[in-house]
Amino acid sequence: MLRGLFLLFLLSVALFARSFEEIKNSKTLKVAMRQNSMTYSIDKDKIIPGFDYALALEFSKFLDTKLEIVPVHMFRDYWFRDGKLIFKSPPPVTPDIFDKADMTLDIISKNKKREKYISMIPYIQNKTIIFSNKDSNIKTVEDLIGKQVLLFEGMQSQYLLEKILKKKNIDFKTFSSKYDEKSKKMIIDKSYKNSKDTVNFILINRKEKMPFLYVYLSVYQKDVDASSTDAFSLFQKLHEYEYLKDDLIPAFTLDENMGYLSATMPKQKHELKEKFSEFIEISKKNGLLNKLMKEYLNIDLQTYSKILEYHENKK
Repeated sequence: MLRGLFLLFLLSVALFARSFEEIKNSKTLKVAMRQNSMTYSIDKDKIIPGFDYALALEFSKFLDTKLEIVPVHMFRDYWFRDGKLIFKSPPPVTPDIFDKADMTLDIISKNKKREKYISMIPYIQNKTIIFSNKDSNIKTVEDLIGKQVLLFEGMQSQYLLEKILKKKNIDFKTFSSKYDEKSKKMIIDKSYKNSKDTVNFILINRKEKMPFLYVYLSVYQKDVDASSTDAFSLFQKLHEYEYLKDDLIPAFTLDENMGYLSATMPKQKHELKEKFSEFIEISKKNGLLNKLMKEYLNIDLQTYSKILEYHENKK
């Protein structure tokens, strides 16, 4: 009975996933990713590559295959199996996306919860980072006292910043906000009164409808003093939208431990996993990764890594 269940489990995990030999024989590597400025975009049927697309293309060349993109509509589409969120079932459960793709290469952070279900192979460092308008003169968490910090409610950045503030015995207050379509302005809760003695969190609901680049523009236009995102996304936006880079600057990171963006694959794809890890190591040594960072984020790998080394939890 147990042996039968084990065989059923193996079939359920590997039913659709192609083996490395099948990938090589087909001469095609199928990579799933969403369409955005950090992966790729399409203009008049022409692909405009972002960092992840360029990295996937180089990996396909490394394997002597052609790259085939499997389009993904939403981030949540990576985490479903037969219409159900995989995290609601005990692992391992292979997401539907691997019925169509051999791997994913997208803005997906490595964490223990996801690793129970899929293989995650890191390719670039990443951390949660506070960024500010240069006129706000924010370099440390103490500089946030008396300032407005725009954050998505309930997200990792709020949790990490609150943790640091409590550790340093710095008071903070939270106020809700929303974007008003009619006035094209941020509306903060009526109870709001900026305090010079506390850090003032201006929270927005992540499901709130808002303009593209809303968080970045709010800091750029000085509606608030600072906000948070991940470092990789910040430098990509500063490179893509040049008018932002003169006024928005990174301040400090919030994570104590280094985080990573990761390619993902089904658990059983050991050889493809090993090949991608080998490719990343070679790309670090031969300068390819540095070249892609400069081309798509306008920052070299060494400078990027150095910025990520400093975090407020060290103090």
